[in-house]
Amino acid sequence: MNSDLFSSLRKKLYSKISCPECFSETSLRYKNSNYIMCKKCKTKFKVINRVPILLSKKSIKELSPQLKSNIGKQMLNEYSEKKSLIKVPNLFYNLVDRKRLHKIFTYNENHKYLVLNIGGGPTREDANVLNLNIDLFSNVEVVADAHNLPFKSSSIDSVMIAAVLEHVQDPNKVVEEVYRILKKDGYIYAETPFLQHFHGYPNHFQNFTLIGHDYLFRKFRKIESGPTTGPFSTLAILFTNYFDDFVSNKYLRKILLLILSSILYPFKFLDKFYKNNPNTFKITNGVYFLGRKH
Repeated sequence: MNSDLFSSLRKKLYSKISCPECFSETSLRYKNSNYIMCKKCKTKFKVINRVPILLSKKSIKELSPQLKSNIGKQMLNEYSEKKSLIKVPNLFYNLVDRKRLHKIFTYNENHKYLVLNIGGGPTREDANVLNLNIDLFSNVEVVADAHNLPFKSSSIDSVMIAAVLEHVQDPNKVVEEVYRILKKDGYIYAETPFLQHFHGYPNHFQNFTLIGHDYLFRKFRKIESGPTTGPFSTLAILFTNYFDDFVSNKYLRKILLLILSSILYPFKFLDKFYKNNPNTFKITNGVYFLGRKH
C-alpha cells in the first residue's frame, strides 16, 4: 500500500466527519490526540490509536449489549484470532466480477476517490478503501453506527456495504444514511445474503431476495444487480452449515467440514453455467446492487 496515498485518504476522511450526537456538520474539532469535541453540544469522542470513536450515546447503549453477548464475543474473537493451519476449501463460486465492479467505484488515476467501506475490517479491500465498523478492529479508520453515519451530507465519493445489512436493525435507515452522505453521482455497492443460515456478528435480523434488495436501494439509479452465486455452491454451503452449527466438538467439526468441503468442492464449478440463467436469483447465496446517487 502507498503510505502517502493512505495518509492522504485518511486525512480527507477525517475532514468530512460530523457530530453523531447533535448532527452538527461544522463544529467537530480535534482537541488533542486523545479526543474530539463537538463545539456545539460539547460531547467528547475518544480517539484511540488515531481512530475516532464516533458513537452517539444512543448507539453505545444499543451496541454495547450486542458486543458483550455470546455471539458478539465470538465475533470479536474471530476478527482478532490467527488463521487456522487447517484451511477448509472455499465453496463460494462468485458469479460477480468484483474486480470489474470495484474498478468502477474505487479507481481514479489521481487517487481522488474516497471509498468508505461500511462494515470493513479486519482486512482491506483496496488502498483507496477506508473501513468503518462498530468496534476497533484491525484496519478500521472510524468506529461508528451505520444507522447514524458521522459524515457531512454529500461528502463521500463511494460507499461499499457488503455482508452488513442483514446485521442492522433498520436497513432502510442505513440506506437513507448512505444516500445522505454520498455526493451527487456517488457510487453505492452492496452485497447482502439471501439463502444463508443465521450468523450473528453480533445479530442477524433479515436476508433479502433480489427484488427486495433492489427495492431497498430504489432511491439510487441502478447500474446493475443480480445473484452472487448459483444453486450448486449455495446448496453446498447450506449443507456444510448444518455440521458447522450442530457439531459441538470443535475438532470433530473442523475435520467433518474439511472432508465435506473437499468432496463438494468440484460441484461449485457447475455454477459457471448458471451465470446467465434467468432463474439463478431464486437459489443464490446472496445478491448485489451497484448504483449511483441521483
